[in-house]
Amino acid sequence: MTPRLPAGRPAELVEAPDAGVVLPCRNADPELWFPIGPRASDDDYAAELCIDCPVRAACLRDALERGEPYGVWGGMSEVTRQQLRRRDSRAAYNARRNAKATPAAAVAELDEAVAS
Repeated sequence: MTPRLPAGRPAELVEAPDAGVVLPCRNADPELWFPIGPRASDDDYAAELCIDCPVRAACLRDALERGEPYGVWGGMSEVTRQQLRRRDSRAAYNARRNAKATPAAAVAELDEAVAS
């Protein structure tokens, strides 16, 4: 039987890991991953524990996709994930703006305006 974990945990964590694989989030105090108040040192320590975790990338990806607002996931604190989302949003905005600046995009935009 597959163990059941709290909602929000990556699918890779639900599957039993190979024998001998250590997942830091399963072996450390849960409060370490969800520090209450401004305890940045706990965030840093938890992130360090994630460095060699075999499911780190999946954990981070899932937290970013869900917009997970709390805790350390995939080695990133909530503040770091928020900064990453903002940076990605700005990059996407700049890419769209630069695409509109090309001559072909400008011509296409004019054609649309004339057709309407």
